[in-house]
Amino acid sequence: LRIIARDQAAEALIATATPPPAPSDIPALTKKQEEIREKAVTQILSEPQQKRLLQMLAQQQGASLLLKKEMEQELKLTDTQRYVLYAIHQETIKKVKALPEERLGDRAAAALRQSKLRKIRLAGYNHMLRALTPEQRKRFRELLGPPVEN
Repeated sequence: LRIIARDQAAEALIATATPPPAPSDIPALTKKQEEIREKAVTQILSEPQQKRLLQMLAQQQGASLLLKKEMEQELKLTDTQRYVLYAIHQETIKKVKALPEERLGDRAAAALRQSKLRKIRLAGYNHMLRALTPEQRKRFRELLGPPVEN
């Protein structure tokens, strides 16, 4: 009986499932999801909480945040800075991809790889920060807010 009930439930899910969106519809659907999420956040969180949430999300993106159009405009990056930041980011990605994959179950190798990943990413992040002017670095740190504590 359980098998029959499970199969009937699965059939009901399949019958009511909507087909996946067409690739051309994805940007509009993504925008709609962002609007819904933003509306929910503004209804639930106070303004200081909203600001902190944005800072924490920005921190999570790390150095790649510097490559986003909004950040380029906020920091008034020059064309040369954009080129340098992109080149540093690509070099960091190359170094990460060059790390050997660890075997499943090899915790020591996994821990070593994670340590190396952190070092590579931190070096790339610091290198990207050095491409900014002191005023840009200050503004960037203000936008990120205090570090999230683990």
